Parts: sequence; structure tokens; C-alpha cells
Amino acid sequence: MYDLGEGAELGAGRYRLQAALGSGGMATVYRALDDALGRTVAVKVMRPELARDPAFRQRFRREARLVAGLNHPHVVSVHDIGEHHVPGTQESLLYLVMEYVEGESLLDRLARGPLPTEDALRCAVDILEGLGASHAQGIVHRDVKPANVMITSSGWCKVLDFGIAWAAEGSPNLTAEGRFVGSPPYMAPEQVVGEATDGRTDVYAVGIVLFELLSGRTPFGDAPVQTLLARQLQQAPPTLAEVGVRVPRAVQDVITRALAKDPRDRFEDAHLMSSAIGRILERGGARTHAAMADVRRRGAARVAEPPRPVRSSPLPPPPVAQRARAAGSPHLIPEPLDEPYVPYSRTASRFGFWAGLAGIPLFSLLYHLVEEGVSRPPVAALALTSAVAALVGLICSARALSHPGCGPGCRHGMAGWGVFLNLMAAAVWFAWLLGMAGQT
Repeated sequence: MYDLGEGAELGAGRYRLQAALGSGGMATVYRALDDALGRTVAVKVMRPELARDPAFRQRFRREARLVAGLNHPHVVSVHDIGEHHVPGTQESLLYLVMEYVEGESLLDRLARGPLPTEDALRCAVDILEGLGASHAQGIVHRDVKPANVMITSSGWCKVLDFGIAWAAEGSPNLTAEGRFVGSPPYMAPEQVVGEATDGRTDVYAVGIVLFELLSGRTPFGDAPVQTLLARQLQQAPPTLAEVGVRVPRAVQDVITRALAKDPRDRFEDAHLMSSAIGRILERGGARTHAAMADVRRRGAARVAEPPRPVRSSPLPPPPVAQRARAAGSPHLIPEPLDEPYVPYSRTASRFGFWAGLAGIPLFSLLYHLVEEGVSRPPVAALALTSAVAALVGLICSARALSHPGCGPGCRHGMAGWGVFLNLMAAAVWFAWLLGMAGQT
């Protein structure tokens, strides 16, 4: 990576570099002074070999112009783009001038551990609102991850690096070096297989990020690239409870829906997911909270390698976000949420299943007695009870095992009814047998 060094000037002397903030596979980010406006900015300088690719140059400029049109409190603004010719060489460097954010990246924050539930949910809403604004302009990020989210000194989350990944797609210079363009832990299945992407691709990535904010790890863990890609395609993500994190069950339901393998099963757009999280926060009850107070320090986003994106057609504008921040405080966050998500134990469901199976021979035996003329009322009643218990037990247990859409309380309730009815049938049947034995 070509290092311009402190004091270097770009844009005919307008931007004077002050310090390198971080570097990745495609670029180095500097803090710089904009002499024309007297403000501090962040300058992302792309690798010199990228400027040699005419296709990249064209896409880079087009995407930068699109992102510059975004004006949203949760999107890092783009101020300028340019090209710097390195003195004494034939090399040129493409650069992007962005808003400088006082704070730190979400990646840096996660290095200190998971976020409290309320703070993680609020940050996810911020990210989703920024993405919703970009989707309305036909811009899909395709590289949502903690390294591309900044937390401001006042606790707000802002998304950066829109369009850079797509601009680098297919660059022969990167391919020749064997560089993998992508962020496998956050890639949606359709990205992995090279299908068209849309806003739901970003929704998937936000689901991964929210899981990581709450647990401190991504759902599929650390593994070689090919293993991670295979897991994104084939493996169901664990629940937060399965990795030892207790959260409201509604939070888990949101993550489960966001991480659906089929985009049609996810939230249709970022605003719908934001609204779902907002309802969770509202149910918790509001209080004023100094959200993310531990991130009030200077810093800047780390730059990491962008993912392999696929260009998609613009999305239709999504519905207006239903966001409610209290007047005068951007950190109105609910009281700690109750009703932790408890991992669903399959024991009750299995018990109901076997109890349901046991009800079938009971019903068959009793039906045979009725056919033989033993038509006393207890026998007919037992036959009906056993039949109903077997049917309900089987249906409830099967639904409890296979239906992820309802919450744990719903699933426990269904399995519980199956168990109860079968136990009742067995108890009455046993009592009747004892009565018959007493008569003989």
C-alpha cells in the first residue's frame, strides 16, 4: 500500500493529511484538514492498482456521486472525490473525502465485549434507518459489518463505505493478487452464490451484526472462508440462548427472521425491521439513558476488506420509518427488557409426541371393545378422550418442533396441551382398568 505520509496534500492543496487512521485490503483512511472550509475530514485513499482499472474508476465515481446525494443522520456523508497523481511516478490514487466522525468504530467497541441489550437494539435501529434511506435511493450497501459502522461521541451509529465493494467487484488487479473480495461472516446466501441483491441482503447482514452486538461473536463463528460460505448457505444459525445469551424472546424472533436463508422470508425492507425493533423497545417502557457512554472517545473507523457484491436494480422507496425518539434526548431507551428468551426444550415436545402415539393403541383397543358390544358409557368416553388426546398430542408436538415462527411460550403451550390431554387419557384409562379388575 502506497503511504502518502503526514503533511501530503491532495486536491490541489485543499486537503492536507494529518494522520493515518487505519488501512485495509483496498484503502487507507487518513484524518485531514479541509483548508477551503476549515474543517476536519476523513480521506479514504484507494490502492494505486485500483486506479489502473478503467471499470473500477468509472464505478467508483458513479457510486460516490450517488452516495453524496444521501443526507441522513445515520449515514457518514461523502463530501468530495478526486484523483491524486503521485509526483515522480506514473501512478495515480483515487480518493474519497468523507465526514470525520468523532468516536470509534463498532468493531473497536466490540473488542471490549457485547453491548447491553437496549444499546444494541438502538444501534441496530440507527443502522437500519441509514440503510432504509440508501435503499430508497436505489443504493444497496452489501458490506454491512461492525468495521463499517461508526459510533459518534454522542452515541449515535452511522453507516459508511456505501458502494465501495460493488465498485471493486471483478477488478482484475485484485483478482490477480488472489485477494478475496468479501466479508464471509456477514454475507447473505444470495451474495455467496452470486445472485442479485437488494435491500434484504443488507437486512441479513444487520441480523448478523445484531447477533454479534448481543453475544460478542458472529453466528457461524471463526472458520476458513470456504467453511463460512458453506455455513451461510446450508447451516441454520444458532439462537442467542444456544451461545449463552439471554434476551427478550421477541429479539430472537427478529434475528431469526432477518437471517432467513430465503430473502422472501426476511423483513421486506430495512424500515420494517427497524419498526419491529422499535416495538420491542416501546414495550420495555422508556427512560433516559446515556447510551454507549463508554464510546465517548476519539477515533475513526477501521477500514477492512469489502465483500463480494452483486449489482442490483434500484429498490422502490420503502415506507416511512416509524421512529420515535423523545424530544430533547436522542438516547431515550426503555427500561431493561423483561421476559428473557429461554431456549425451547424439546423434552416436552418429545414427551407429547410419544404420549400421542400411546393414545393410538389405547383408542384402537377401546374401539374394539365397543365393536364387541362392551358399550358401557365409560368405554365410549375413554375411546373419545384417547382419540382426541392422541390427535392433539401429535399435532401440538409436531408443531412445537417444526414451527420456528411462534415464540417459546407458544411452543411450550402447544406441547403442554398435548402432554396434558394424553396424561389425562392415560389416567382415566388406568382408573377404568383398576375398576374392571376390582369387579372380577
